[in-house]
Amino acid sequence: MEYVYKTKGTCSQLIRLDINDGIVTNVAFTGGCPGNLKAIPALVDGWTAEEIASKLSGIRCGVKATSCGDQLAKAVLAARQAELAKLENQLCFPLYACAKELVRHYKPYLDELDLTYTQYILMMVLWEKKAQTVKELGRALYLDSGTLTPVLKKLEKKGYLTRSRSTEDERNLIVTVTEKGEALKAQAVHVPRQIGQCLELTAEEAATFYGLLYKVLGTLTKE
Repeated sequence: MEYVYKTKGTCSQLIRLDINDGIVTNVAFTGGCPGNLKAIPALVDGWTAEEIASKLSGIRCGVKATSCGDQLAKAVLAARQAELAKLENQLCFPLYACAKELVRHYKPYLDELDLTYTQYILMMVLWEKKAQTVKELGRALYLDSGTLTPVLKKLEKKGYLTRSRSTEDERNLIVTVTEKGEALKAQAVHVPRQIGQCLELTAEEAATFYGLLYKVLGTLTKE
């Protein structure tokens, strides 16, 4: 990206530069001593912003508190901050956008089952485990009890599950899939395949993507 920096306390007035992934190129000064200010851009072309700052920061021109080199150091660091702040450089954004779009693709299939996405993944756990405590469901789905409770109530009202206190420990609420809930599995079995077709990933790409996502998730949820 192109970045323009207005200098302070030097003969030069402006510094223009390109920065991509932290690499600085095409530095150009407006004003100042033509000889030095042609030499500096040639020397630092292709350096990282951090390398330039480490070499030039704090250099003074005579009695002045700064210099064109020092101003370039400030310029590249400011440019790097601006680059890092761009939306397209945020890892979180494509993850957020993908999650939103993926849930949107699920919707027509889940509408046929009269389920929301959260209800669907909760039922997937019950289809596998048959019965779980609310705490176990929360851990499996990365959801807190405040989010789970209204979802459980709606699914219980539909007849897909029951909730009961554990006979061993009344503090634990056991969620159990019903026959009606189990029967829903046969109608939902096609959903993963249909969503897989939407992604257009090879088996190898999907496995790599899956592994990376769970690696990140494990890191973020580490206590």
